[in-house]
Amino acid sequence: RNALSNEPWFPSRTGDWVLLTDGTFGEIKTQTVELVVIEIGLTQKKYYSVPQYLSLAPTNLSHGFTLDFIWGLDYADQFVVLNSILPSINTKMKKNLEDYAYSPIAFNIDFHSAGESTLNLNIVAQFDGRFACKRLQILKNLQMMLLQYCTEEKINIPFNQLVVHLESKKT
Repeated sequence: RNALSNEPWFPSRTGDWVLLTDGTFGEIKTQTVELVVIEIGLTQKKYYSVPQYLSLAPTNLSHGFTLDFIWGLDYADQFVVLNSILPSINTKMKKNLEDYAYSPIAFNIDFHSAGESTLNLNIVAQFDGRFACKRLQILKNLQMMLLQYCTEEKINIPFNQLVVHLESKKT
């Protein structure tokens, strides 16, 4: 078939920010029919042949991106998570994000699951692609805001626990 005039031939362009399945996150500095160069940080560059680059399923963040992560709360708060903490944390975070330099297009916190040692909340924030270069900073800042909320409200953030069962000696 013939290509359409507006059909992209490549998933990215020079200047786009991409995330690869090998964990590489950076800006496309060079892109030719043979080579893709991604700048990571200020001085490090990764070089990929085009087939290698395409095999790593590049996600182009420059058109918008979503941050989605789990935040665990202590089971000690299980009686207030759904009716008190969840609405409160949503309201507080949305208010904080109104004044945030990289304000999301959409933001929500929902109950995710009851884990082995945590009650898990799912945090989902969608951002405009112009903030793609700040992706890691935004993720850290969201987690700092959640930590600050939990500290102010005296909500425990649990740690992984190891349960040891001891065999009793029969006499």
